Amino acid sequence: MKGIKNGKHTFDFEVNKRFFEETGGTEISDAALNVLVELTKSTLITVMNINISGTVSVKCDRCLDTFNLALSGNYELYVKFTEAEEDEDDKIIFVPNDTHEIDMSEYIREFIILSLPLQKVHPDDEEGYSTCNPEMLDLLENFLVDEEPQSDPRWDELKKFNKN
Repeated sequence: MKGIKNGKHTFDFEVNKRFFEETGGTEISDAALNVLVELTKSTLITVMNINISGTVSVKCDRCLDTFNLALSGNYELYVKFTEAEEDEDDKIIFVPNDTHEIDMSEYIREFIILSLPLQKVHPDDEEGYSTCNPEMLDLLENFLVDEEPQSDPRWDELKKFNKN
């Protein structure tokens, strides 16, 4: 970072399967992502705007088949140059003044994982039908319980006390 002049700079990275193999276990089995880092350096602080877009291969939470999931996200990270060591926080990295480079792989990996939705399910087709594995959907249908559980009269009596 010491060799970069003040002002705006742009860096473009490709993230693929090898990146996730080298950075540690995640639920992502493959990727075709573009990471664009726009760095604005000043004397006191450096601001990094990180844009992630592309697809990742993940397992469907419903049918367990692998599918390509479109991802996109924008994140901001600040780099503060300092003489003394300070604890990092979620958005600020503190680095010594004489630092020449910063390994961004951990931050990029975290931002990609943060871009994943909570539930990863095959998208529906144009007609609104699931594109999940039909055999697994049939199997799940067989285990679906339609009836409501019968209430226990002992609990019904206790529930009356809760209403008072």
